[in-house]
Amino acid sequence: MPGFELIGDEERRELQQVLDSGVLMRYGFDGARNGQWKCRELEQRLAARLGSRYAHVCSSGTAALSTALAACGVGAGDEIILPPFTFVADLETDPGDAAITEAIIALARGLNLQVVAEGVGTSGQLAFLEARDCHCFQGFLFSEAMAPGEFAEFAATHS
Repeated sequence: MPGFELIGDEERRELQQVLDSGVLMRYGFDGARNGQWKCRELEQRLAARLGSRYAHVCSSGTAALSTALAACGVGAGDEIILPPFTFVADLETDPGDAAITEAIIALARGLNLQVVAEGVGTSGQLAFLEARDCHCFQGFLFSEAMAPGEFAEFAATHS
């Protein structure tokens, strides 16, 4: 997972403070949180560091994408085409990512294009994609990354 190497003692302490407060929600529970507003503090620090007036942290790629599109004035009825890679990762747990992946597959099929799903890592993701007529995949479910020589040998023995 990108960013895992950046989790150190300071991050653990901050997370532990949130867990100790018992308040895991971003909004509300003002009394119970005892003045702790970790998301707000992070947004303020990010905005200052980036020289921006605003920053908004999100809980998922779908929420981040929705927020970014809304900030750009893209809304219901507008057309946009997005690469599916990041959506495949969460399609089992995020209904928004599942809907976006499904729409991309349908769009490609409507244009008579072959769909290649990248980043397939679980049998659940594979089943979801196969049920939607996507039959070409790449990802750790099938093979770990390999050096070019290993790949040539693998490709020669698998079709």
